[in-house]
Parts: sequence; structure tokens; C-alpha cells
Amino acid sequence: MSKQLQTSRPSKKPLRLVLIGKTGAGKSKTGNVILNNDTHFQCASQGSSLTQVCKSSDAIVSENWVTIVDTPGLFDTKKNNQEILDEITKCIWMTAPGPHAFLFVVRIGRFTTEDLSTLELFVKHFGENIFKFMVVIFAHYDDWKRDGVNDHSDIKDFVKTLSLKLQNIIKNKCKDRIVAFDNTLKGFESRSQVSELMSIIDVMNKSNMKDENEYYSNGDYKKAHVVIQKEVMMEKYNLERQCFREEAKMQRQIEEATDEKVKKSLAKKQDECRLKWKERLNETNIQRNVQRQPVRIIVLKNVLEIGSAGLGVLGDIIPGPVGIGFKIAATVAGIFSNIFNSIYK
Repeated sequence: MSKQLQTSRPSKKPLRLVLIGKTGAGKSKTGNVILNNDTHFQCASQGSSLTQVCKSSDAIVSENWVTIVDTPGLFDTKKNNQEILDEITKCIWMTAPGPHAFLFVVRIGRFTTEDLSTLELFVKHFGENIFKFMVVIFAHYDDWKRDGVNDHSDIKDFVKTLSLKLQNIIKNKCKDRIVAFDNTLKGFESRSQVSELMSIIDVMNKSNMKDENEYYSNGDYKKAHVVIQKEVMMEKYNLERQCFREEAKMQRQIEEATDEKVKKSLAKKQDECRLKWKERLNETNIQRNVQRQPVRIIVLKNVLEIGSAGLGVLGDIIPGPVGIGFKIAATVAGIFSNIFNSIYK
């Protein structure tokens, strides 16, 4: 779970971002900088990627609830590209119904054919439409600035030194959506570069929404979204049952207490528990927690998820005592739902 308290309510919509790029480009460090310089992702200065599996983390950034998925670096010496690409596919489950931006992280001054091959592999997996949602981040800007030759140059000057093929990708496909990141900066200067990135993403999203594309999506994302919504419903149902048992237990304790001070203390505790459960039963929080378990979701996608509606359908299909049992379970599920809607509305 994120270090941020989930009781905060950002005023803007959630933003789902995916970090992509080769090993050593600086994806994990960049993710930490975006998420308020906390240690959400483990970093390595060089060599083999420390991020071996997709990992997500979130925080409130510029009044947005930002979720970032850090992906394994391609061309890692310990894994072949197909293994890593299979892992990247899991990020679909973590960012469904779709990411608002793909952040292509490149080490400035070292934009090589390997970076290009990494990008091409992602395009092959996600399709050309990915460019409409892509921002290029040139990481390690501090190293480049330390080079005396570049003291008075900016990032646009650097782009002009790249091959025509790379310039074409940045200018025509990514529409010049670039930002330089100095990951050594602290305080206001660090947040200023993050604000610049958020502004670029905001402009990009507004442009995409004109084409009715609020976020990137494809067939896999649409399937994932359906499965996740079913899983969220089941998770909420299980939490409601657990909460109902606790509520009933505390109510019995209050009714059985003879001392008024004890009653008041129990009643106060009951109110505190209701607030806690109201937060836990928030569907946004449930979905966020469910999407942190991609393996569980992938396994469940081919399994029948049984909610109250599903139980009722099974009751109609299956004859005899077993079918009656499913109908009773469906009725109980409906009762639980009504009870909790009234208590925690």
C-alpha cells in the first residue's frame, strides 16, 4: 500500500501512468521523484535492473491521485525479452481500464538504438496508438548539465543532435511532448519539473478527449476492466459480511453492558469502527487494492465469479436442494447489501 493516507480526496480525477524504457534509464528513480521523492521503487545506479516484476505505487501529486506502474527494464541480462514482455502484460491489470500516459524514460546523452528497440517492442505489444499517450522523459539531466559544453543548452538543443529517425518519433509521433528530469533536485525545484510533466500530461489528455479517448485502451484492457469490476464486487461483498459480523458483535456488547461509562465507551468505539469500515468499503479503495494483485485477477478471469446476481442465476439453473441453496445465498447477499447501504451510505 502507498504511504499516503487514503482518506485524502484529490479534487481531480485519478491519473494512471506507466514507466517504460531500457535497463538503467532511470525509470524507478523517476517514478520516486514524481511520487514526491519517496522510496516507492527500489533503484540501482547501474547494472542489472532491480525492478524484476511490475510494481505499482501511488500518491497525491498536484491534487491528482497518481498511480505509477514501474516495469522491468528490457534487455536485462537475467531475463530474455519475452519473459519481461509477459511481465509487462501484467501492468494491464494494474492500470485498467487504461493508462492516461506512457512515460518513455531515456538517459539523456545516451539515446541509442537499444532505446529505440525497447520502444519498438512496446509499440509491437500495445500498438501505434500508444504514441498518442506518450511523453518522453530525459532522465539524468544533472549529468548532462555537468558537461561544460552543454552549460547553456536546453533539452530542445539536445533533441536536434539526435538521428532524424529519433527526431521524427519525438516531433511527429509524440508531438514534442518532452521533459528533462534532474533526479538530484530537492524541494521546490524538484516539484517544478514534476509540475511541468503534469501540465504536459494534462494538455495531452485534453487533446485525446476531443477524440473521446480519455485514456489508452485496447481489447485486453477492456477485458481486464470487466474482470476487475466483478472482482471488486466480490471483494466488497466479502468485506460487507466481515463488517456486518463486527457490527453485530459490538451492538450485542453495548446492549449487554450495564455500566453507562462502558456503554458510552463501546458506542464511541462503534462509531470509530463505522468510519474505518466506510473507508474500507469505498469502491475506489477496493479497486486499488484488487489491482495490486494481478496474478490473482489473471487466475480468476477464467473462473466464475459468484456475486448475489450470479448466485440467483445458478439457483435457477441447478435443480434440487443445491439450486435452492444458491437462491437462499443470493437472498442473503442482497440483505447484506441493503443493510450496509443504509449504515454506510
